[in-house]
Amino acid sequence: MSRMKKYNRQSQKGKEKLAIFKLISDSAKYGLAIVNMKYELVYLNNSFARIFGYSKSFLLGKNIKLLHSQEQFKWAKSMLNKIKKQGYLIDQEIPCIRKDGTELIVSMNADLIKDENGSPYLMAATVIDVTEKKNQARFLKEERKQLLSIFDSIDEVIYVADPHSYEILYVNKFCRKLLGKKTKIEGGICYREFQNFNEPCYFCTNEIILKNPARPYKWEYHNPHVGRDYYIVDRIIKWPDGRDVRFEIAIDVTERKKAEKLLLKYSEDLEEEIKNRTDELMEAQRKLEKSKRLSDIGMLAATIAHELNNPLNVMRIAVYNIKQEKSLSSLDVHLANIEKKILQSSMIIKNLLGYASVRKPCYENVKIVDLVNECIENCLKKYRDYSVKIIRKFDINSGYTILADALYILELTTNILENAFQSFVNKSGKLTISIKCNAKKYLELTFKDNGTGIKDKDLNNIFEPFFTRKASGIGLGLTVCRQIVNLHKGRISIKSQEGFGTKVSISIPAGF
Repeated sequence: MSRMKKYNRQSQKGKEKLAIFKLISDSAKYGLAIVNMKYELVYLNNSFARIFGYSKSFLLGKNIKLLHSQEQFKWAKSMLNKIKKQGYLIDQEIPCIRKDGTELIVSMNADLIKDENGSPYLMAATVIDVTEKKNQARFLKEERKQLLSIFDSIDEVIYVADPHSYEILYVNKFCRKLLGKKTKIEGGICYREFQNFNEPCYFCTNEIILKNPARPYKWEYHNPHVGRDYYIVDRIIKWPDGRDVRFEIAIDVTERKKAEKLLLKYSEDLEEEIKNRTDELMEAQRKLEKSKRLSDIGMLAATIAHELNNPLNVMRIAVYNIKQEKSLSSLDVHLANIEKKILQSSMIIKNLLGYASVRKPCYENVKIVDLVNECIENCLKKYRDYSVKIIRKFDINSGYTILADALYILELTTNILENAFQSFVNKSGKLTISIKCNAKKYLELTFKDNGTGIKDKDLNNIFEPFFTRKASGIGLGLTVCRQIVNLHKGRISIKSQEGFGTKVSISIPAGF
């Protein structure tokens, strides 16, 4: 009686273990099945039935031959016999067929189950559907084959190497031909095969591309081993085994380099030729200007003789009268007359020297406001008997400086102020002087008067040497002004209307 109770207890425990096993196996994602030695399914879980498209109840008791085509079963049977012989099977891929007739591949692990006498009576196996994985692997393999085929058709150097071990993993046909390698060089070391070096190349870019694997690195290199110049693009790519590897394409730019050198030589030769021709032109211009000046000086001789003689004659008479006069009041008048004529003579000589002898500007920092104010004060003193209203519109501070020749700018400003004062009828008028610096860093000087103005027909000639409508002077003032502005790389323009006044605009760089 006690033996029967013990048996019942063991039987109950066995059923409980079986129930737990079935519960666990039915929740598993992989297929689980047990077959007897006749290849009949004595147990299967839900995943196994789902893999093949059947219900559990339908497959239970069926021969696994149902899950294979005739040819497939021959292969499967050989695997089952292998299990019987060695007692297990590990990661074996088995071709099968689903209920709907589509083929699939499962990866199987199996073990042989023996009874208490050691005789085999069951085989337990787990299966995983690897069809999609195999298809992807097949697709990737085919794509890789096509890609390498494309690389082999390109007449540029292409290779793949391990950036850590320097092992060559692939070279295209062009690279192999260029290196003169008839045998396969995959598996060799890149710096030995490509450069004949015994250690990694000093110019190797592996570290650069490993630090920035997402970005290609572009560079140029002259390979002395093959005597060619290359434009190279290196980057990290994934190799089929999952490794990060170096991919390189080297484009031969030897002919381009030769063309660049040739073009550079032509460019240098052309620059030299242009320089020589420019020097010749400048020399010809200097000779032409010198010839013109010599011609102008011929005209000057007659003009100076006339213009300087007049004030000198006045001074002689004045001196004579001084000697004759005893009254101090009349003496002051004669002295003032002498002073005025001396200043006229001085201006004539100054303009003549300025035109006849051009020197290079001596640049320095010039406080333009102070300089213009000085010129205004000098002019007011000279024309003390004039009643002129001076309006200053200075949009810069008094400390503002420009890089210029102070003496030249002084002469320029004085000449323009002199012209303005001399244009006032009855020695009275208004003169507006503006100074500002524009956005392009150019200093803009403007002188606007309400004097007699200039006739339209004379405007085109005002900068020509010796052109003047004044009773005195030799017509060099504005010629010298334009010469000074040009030396400072600036511009000068004059707008005028007869009877209404004149506006002189000057623009020069505030610095170089």
